Amino acid sequence: MDALLKGLAVDYLAACDFAKTGKTWQVFLPAASLVKAAERLLAAEYFLEDISAVDCVEGYVVVYHFDHFDKPGRVTLKVIVPHAAPNVPSIAHLFDGAEWHERETRDFHGVQFIGNPNFEPLLIDP
Repeated sequence: MDALLKGLAVDYLAACDFAKTGKTWQVFLPAASLVKAAERLLAAEYFLEDISAVDCVEGYVVVYHFDHFDKPGRVTLKVIVPHAAPNVPSIAHLFDGAEWHERETRDFHGVQFIGNPNFEPLLIDP
């Protein structure tokens, strides 16, 4: 994972015990590094499982789960955004399923995914 993220701004990188956490790596990164990290995961043949958010004192923690079909290696990317400006760049142009997950996360938490090609609400009347 160090090689995959080399040169990107990363706030925290930790190897995880898969048996205890269900993931092999956890990465906290600034929103500015998200698209590049997602591009590198895509190039390494990872797929996007889901996107969600958690409302915390520090802001919203936007959580991305990626996995791989051929080798173990579930990766969690996390981006913390402030409540006052909950904006992260969209990765929908990289992963087709991201559009739906980003829209759902916006509907439930108000996180804005800048560059998402479809801002129509999925679940909640505007």
